[in-house]
Amino acid sequence: MDTLKLWEMIGLSNREAICAFDLDYRLLAFNQVHNDEFFRVNGFYTKIGDVFPDLFPASQRKGMRSLMARALKGEIFSAVERFGKTEFGSPQWEIAYAPIRDANGKIVGAFHHARDLTESAARAAAIVRMDDYRRCHVDPREMLSGDSIWAGQCESSAPLRRRRLNSRTHKIETIVCSVQEDDLIT
Repeated sequence: MDTLKLWEMIGLSNREAICAFDLDYRLLAFNQVHNDEFFRVNGFYTKIGDVFPDLFPASQRKGMRSLMARALKGEIFSAVERFGKTEFGSPQWEIAYAPIRDANGKIVGAFHHARDLTESAARAAAIVRMDDYRRCHVDPREMLSGDSIWAGQCESSAPLRRRRLNSRTHKIETIVCSVQEDDLIT
């Protein structure tokens, strides 16, 4: 099987939005997920040959073009940005970029591989709200136990909270998946 056909199969079977663009920012190829996601957040479908950054709301075009330009200069990177029309929710995306090179190593375009982070961001926000509630409603006996995490402080303690979240991410994500938004007290 040739390499190009293999990459085509990988891209088409991927459940994340993938597109490729040329040096003029025109779409060369994309998978179905890309087109479906673009429609979901912008209200219309893309076509091969469209100048990709020009399809975004005016306030987002410069940012999209800037990210794409970095990839066209040879940089491999990822970024987290909000893209899409606000009336469709303007989700937060993690977008990975990498240049496309011809057989001689010359850059002829780049890949844009996007993953919607909205659900995981909502899950993280729910964790923070649960932590805030728990910290402010701790049984006094717990506070006397000497556990410095529950020192009776109800002010925001984002650095401490991040450390705790990072150390317990797997357990907390499992718990949060079973908690409904309506169950949270804000």
